[in-house]
Amino acid sequence: MNAAPTRRPVALVVDDAPELSLLLGFFLTQSGFDVRSVADGESALVEAERSHPDLVCLDLMLPRMCGLEVCERLRAQHATARSLVVITSARRSLADRADAMRAGADAFLSKPVELLELSAIIERVRAGERHAS
Repeated sequence: MNAAPTRRPVALVVDDAPELSLLLGFFLTQSGFDVRSVADGESALVEAERSHPDLVCLDLMLPRMCGLEVCERLRAQHATARSLVVITSARRSLADRADAMRAGADAFLSKPVELLELSAIIERVRAGERHAS
């Protein structure tokens, strides 16, 4: 009797900069994630509802809807309420970090994203600290 295949964790990368989206996507794929990528806030919400991501890497400044609003909406959706949300931004102020935390983000990474920091967050997903159900 064969065991059911193990579900790979899903990561959603939301960034309008194609080069960063590709870099994060490659890194997350190598880390064992099934990666989905979109370039704007509205598409992020649609894809999140469809794929129930365990991890969302979300740019702060996006077309069609800012990352903070996307984060708040992800927290309000049943499918993504427990997803680990990481806001990424070139902005580095404490006010931006505080705004991200108030919106429901689990972490804030400054661009350029340090892959070592992202690795520590990936470990939280693997440990099941917070994930989509």
